[in-house]
Amino acid sequence: MFHPSENENKNPNNVSTISSYFSVSNEVKNWFPFLFHKNNSPSIKSIDNATEFEDKDISTSDINNGSQIVSEIKQLYSPTYTPPVLRSKPSWVHIFPEGYVCQLEPPHNNSMRFFRWGAARLILEPTVAPIVVPIFSNGFEKIVPEGITEDLFDRISPQNFGEQILVNIGKAIDDKIIEGFRSEWRELCNKFYSKANPNDLTFDLKFGDEASKLRSKVAAYLREKVAELRLENGLPEEDSRFKEVTFWKKYTASEGKSDPDIKFIGQNWAIKDLQTNIPTYDRYGNVIEEPGAK
Repeated sequence: MFHPSENENKNPNNVSTISSYFSVSNEVKNWFPFLFHKNNSPSIKSIDNATEFEDKDISTSDINNGSQIVSEIKQLYSPTYTPPVLRSKPSWVHIFPEGYVCQLEPPHNNSMRFFRWGAARLILEPTVAPIVVPIFSNGFEKIVPEGITEDLFDRISPQNFGEQILVNIGKAIDDKIIEGFRSEWRELCNKFYSKANPNDLTFDLKFGDEASKLRSKVAAYLREKVAELRLENGLPEEDSRFKEVTFWKKYTASEGKSDPDIKFIGQNWAIKDLQTNIPTYDRYGNVIEEPGAK
């Protein structure tokens, strides 16, 4: 898993790891050791990180660059995104499919948001099916809690020394299940094929109801596999609301007023008014409002 370039002739599959996202320290503390890896090349891994929420501190930027973190815009078809399907060697692609850090107050602590479509695309669209490994980690949120001051020293200084961190790496998802999803995708590709642009996704494959439902199904399944590891880590069953996209849309749009029993530690960064440095996009990826336009 950690040395795909050494096994590329034996196994051409990419490895996609998919994990929970409870703290901004997940990226740095998980991937910092790879700064010193003897074979730290693009074939080892590529980690998606939304450019609008990157830490602009120079030390963190260096860590991101050194550990092959790819900066992307938060939309389904990011203009800066180079998909793994184009990579010539097997790669390790790590995904935080929730899109935003999620730190909730007890009794809902260590619960996840819904998983976004980008994770489904990384499974459905590559030429060769990836090996998909779910990961659930908890404890990082105690090292960098969201509610701490914005003072730079506090943000980069570890908190709560001695706290336990659990990283549960699950078994790879059954190849037959992955192939089942990909078979459904191929059927859609044949159905909505364009002779005029055979190498491009058509409108129906990007935004049509059938393609959207398939991506939602795959994303929900991936979340279910990560949630199973959550239980193995000794946490109680999640509130059933958290797996529903409709719940999170309503909760975020109302800034938490729709379900006052659920409270964030710090901010719910999915709230648009908190995203002052990024454009607003429509469902087709077009910019409809520039930053600071209000």
